[in-house]
Amino acid sequence: VSIIDLSVRNMDPRTEVIARESYKVMPLRPDVDAPFHTLEEGFAQFAQLGMRPRHWKEARAMFLVTIKNVNPYIEENDEELLALGMDSCAYRFWTYHVMKPALIAIASMDAVFESEVNRKILHESFEPLA
Repeated sequence: VSIIDLSVRNMDPRTEVIARESYKVMPLRPDVDAPFHTLEEGFAQFAQLGMRPRHWKEARAMFLVTIKNVNPYIEENDEELLALGMDSCAYRFWTYHVMKPALIAIASMDAVFESEVNRKILHESFEPLA
């Protein structure tokens, strides 16, 4: 949920107004205990944990199903828009504002391990364990 929230705020910072009292982060006050504070940090953390493009595709599918089937406030016109599938604004939002930066983070993480210098350091680090 935090990734979606940060993605929306990244598009328009005025969306800082929180409509639910259950969120513990207050407007304009960063949560010092949060595992990440920016989208880039969050996506880098997910990449480090091993999330791959297939995981983000599955997360997008779950996001769309959840919006459609679990949202108690969904209106008929919203259902019609979600029925557009890949042309829906929810699908495009996830693809461009969540998935794209997530895939960039994965590519950056992959580049670290594809570096010959880093590969050598990694090999030397694990060599004593063999």
